[in-house]
Amino acid sequence: MNVRCGLNLPSMRGSRCQMTSSLSHDFLRRKSGAEVNLKRRMSSHNDHRRTATRMAAAGADSALEEGRSLYLSGDRMGALRKFEEALSDPNVTLDQKQEALYSSTCCHATFGDVELAKILLRQGILEAGLDWDDATTRDGWVPLVASTQCKIQLRTFSDQILRQAEKSSSSSSSSSSSGGVAQGSSGTAPSPTMTTRPQGGLTRAQQAQAAQARAIKAANSTQSIFAMRDRVKEAADSGDMSDFLQTDLKDDLDTSLGAIVRRVAILLLVMVVSGVGLFYLGLEFLFPK
Repeated sequence: MNVRCGLNLPSMRGSRCQMTSSLSHDFLRRKSGAEVNLKRRMSSHNDHRRTATRMAAAGADSALEEGRSLYLSGDRMGALRKFEEALSDPNVTLDQKQEALYSSTCCHATFGDVELAKILLRQGILEAGLDWDDATTRDGWVPLVASTQCKIQLRTFSDQILRQAEKSSSSSSSSSSSGGVAQGSSGTAPSPTMTTRPQGGLTRAQQAQAAQARAIKAANSTQSIFAMRDRVKEAADSGDMSDFLQTDLKDDLDTSLGAIVRRVAILLLVMVVSGVGLFYLGLEFLFPK
């Protein structure tokens, strides 16, 4: 038994080594296959994302292209819808947003609605960094078809928005720098609960109270207007306008027909006598004896 067992030991060891090597090779092969599959999935996911982004950009481009063709053909309302469709795209690029806002401004300017054109122009300058002078001369974008007065108003408004933006940015930077200097010199940060007095000598609490009072006054005036409108509507429906035509007269005033005729006669007599007297007085003054 010992001899047989001793003779069989090398074969058992070789078979065990072969099994271990085969298992390790199988594990490495499976691991490499899993890594390859993971890389393929990640690559496919990235390809899908890039494809979706390209499709979204192509959607905005197609909307802008259709809007340009409709604008040049004279269908400004249809072009405005296409430009709004391009703006509603969540993946619209900055350049596409600039073109869509500028083109929408041109559509409203063509309609003669300068106020809406100014609103879109403000949005384009502040949110998309639109340059009005560059936009009006850029190749491929729609031309501004409007009156000279409208063009001047939009140009002036664009300059005003740029100046306001520069002024606000400079004031905010100066205030932040002054706040930092004050904090560094004092060594402590200002308390957020500190009562400050802005321009006008009013605290924030007083300004809030004043704003609340103005809001209450505006609400009361609005309610009174609505109540008066309802009263007028009810009186017009009923045909009785006496509440609106009556005057504050004394209680002892005679309102009969005879009394009214008597007062009118007295008024006419006074006017005739005073007119004749003034006529002869003027003759004596102009042509003295």
